This record gives sequence, C-alpha cells and structure tokens, in this order.
Amino acid sequence: MRQSVDPISLFQDGFDWTGRTGRLGFFLVLLPVLALSGLSLALPFVDWPRWVSVVAFAGLAVLNIPFNGHVIRRLNDLGWSGWMWWLTLVPLLNLIVLGILVTRYGERYKITGGFSRTVALFLTILMTLLFVLRIFWMPMFIPSGSMKPNLLVGDYILVSLGRYAPDRGDVIVFRHPEHGVDYVKRVIGLPGDRVQMIDGRVYLNDSPLPQTDQGDFTEVMERQGAYGALPRCENGAVAMGAMCSKSVFEETTPDGRSYDVLNIGMQLSDDTVAYSVPPGHYFVLGDNRDNSQDSRLARAAGGIAMVSEEAIRGRAEYVVFSSAGASMFYVWTWRTGRYFEAIE
Repeated sequence: MRQSVDPISLFQDGFDWTGRTGRLGFFLVLLPVLALSGLSLALPFVDWPRWVSVVAFAGLAVLNIPFNGHVIRRLNDLGWSGWMWWLTLVPLLNLIVLGILVTRYGERYKITGGFSRTVALFLTILMTLLFVLRIFWMPMFIPSGSMKPNLLVGDYILVSLGRYAPDRGDVIVFRHPEHGVDYVKRVIGLPGDRVQMIDGRVYLNDSPLPQTDQGDFTEVMERQGAYGALPRCENGAVAMGAMCSKSVFEETTPDGRSYDVLNIGMQLSDDTVAYSVPPGHYFVLGDNRDNSQDSRLARAAGGIAMVSEEAIRGRAEYVVFSSAGASMFYVWTWRTGRYFEAIE
C-alpha cells in the first residue's frame, strides 16, 4: 500500500479503526507518542518549565485517539488477537495520570498557575470522554454518491456501533466480506422477505413500495470529493459548471418509514429477478438507485449481494460535518447547513 508522510493524512487515518495502516505510518505516529509519554512521566521528577508541561500534555491529548486507530489497524493487519486492543489504553493512562498530577499537585511539581491546571483538567476530561465514546461510535467519511440525496460526497457521519437487528429503512454500515471495505446502504429486505426491482420500483413481498414525486435534485456538474468523481445526470450530458438534475421520489416502507430516492434513467439494474432474503441476511440498496453497487448484483459482478448479520458494524445516525471540496480543510467548501443533521 502507498505510504504517506503527510501529517494531516496520518492524523485523519488514525480516526479510521477499520482500514489498513502501513509500517511507516504506524511508526511515524508511534514516535511522538512515545516521546511525549516519556516526557509526561518524567514531569513530576524534573524541574521542567511550565510550558514544557503544557505542550507535553496537549500533545498527548491531540495524538491519543489517532494513535489508538493506528494501533488497532496495525494489529488487524498482523492478524493478532483482539485482546491486544487494550495496549491502546497506555497513552490514555499516561494522559490521565498527567492530568491528575497537574491539577492536584501542580504547585509541588512547579506547574503553577490556574490556567495550566484548567487546561490540564479540561483536556483530561475531553480526551477520556472521546476515547470512551469512540468505543461505541465510529466516524465514517462518505466518498461516493450512492446514497444521494440523503448522504452527500464529503459527509462525515457518526455510526453507532454494536450488533443489532436492523429495521426496514435503516441506514447501516457493514464490512464487505472479501476486501474489508466499509459500505453504507439502506435496508430494504429483512430475512424471509422477497425483493424484486421492476421498472426501477421496489417490489417487497410482491407489492410495490409507494413512491411520491418530490421534484428534482440538482447539483453542479463538477468533480466531487477526494476522488474527483463526476455526478450522473437525468437531464443528459451537461457541461462542467452546469446544473445536473435527477428526479426525486419519496419511498415508503410497509412500516411507515419514508426517505427520498433518486432516479437517473432506465438501466439493467432497474429490472431484476426476485430475491429471497435468507435467514441472518439483509437486502440493501443505495438511495441513488441508478448509481449504487448493492444487493442487486452478486459480488462477482461488482455488487455486494446479501449482507450477513455478522458483517453489520452499526447504524448511521448523524451527519456531523460536510465538505464539498477535495479536502475537509478547504473551509470555503464546507456545507454549514448539514452539521449535526439526523440521517433519515
């Protein structure tokens, strides 16, 4: 795999606990963590200047969660047992110990001043909370447009982790059984259901899901996200910078769940055979029906087939941040209206 020495990439990659981490990336993150850990443990015994204490503590706080991510990914690459995950607690324990020392015994160890103790206490509580939350929640970046209009390219979503039995209409995240990449799709068929696509409509147990015309979804024809993909348009081939439109329909499940889906045009995947969902599996579709690799296609044909219960990582809950640009650091491309938006 390609190794990156870009500090921003190393930091971002550490928040993804499910992918791969090369040896170079792992050691580049490990080195400053070891240095700061050693410095923090030496603070009570050496007459360091106050700024050294603050820098060491803040550095550990910033690197703590990304370091955990790189450790877990690297252990996964090596095929080691899951219990090794507890090794990632080491920098967190150092952080907590340092915070206690700074806040409770600051004067004894020459770390004087209310500001230093306030910063130490705040960062200790914040990073401990983030670490605990990370056990139950997972951030995920949306790189493709298969879930438009509900999830856009560049959305950063929050996924509640844990195995559960999805309902129809849930947006779930699951791991591909062959190449291990995380996918996000909507659950349409439950175990025992019969699902078929006819003329672009979903037939569930031989009855079509009701659809209501909601007008058009429009977006600028331009490269989107880090991969620079171009959107597909129902209004034909449009020039760069022109408006690309698709029809929007509100689809409703028998359970009363409603969500918007897109239509671009007729294609082979709009008409399928009838699928019977086996026990312990789910039939999933992308909301951008004509631009999604999902349960309509077998894995050998580039699809994902039925999703097993064991592959499900959790349910997509919120869009916490969204950027329309090639990088989240292009602040002028941030979609401010999508912050902390619930995923329907």
